[in-house]
Amino acid sequence: STLILDPDLPGGGQRLPLRANTPLEDPEWSSPTLEIELAGRRAFARLTPGRHEIRLHDRQSGADATSVITVRSL
Repeated sequence: STLILDPDLPGGGQRLPLRANTPLEDPEWSSPTLEIELAGRRAFARLTPGRHEIRLHDRQSGADATSVITVRSL
């Protein structure tokens, strides 16, 4: 996926909500290049320009999933 940072959006569009396709009891989000913010049971990635991996680990089942995104500025 390619995401565009837009200065006209609140916060420049830098806050990406992270969601899994199925409900998970104990998800763990991580990225080697992006800051992950937690707000209660919700998680957000703080976007910066570049190519990034976002990982999701389900602590209950041990399953992992990775998504690759590219972030660009307007």
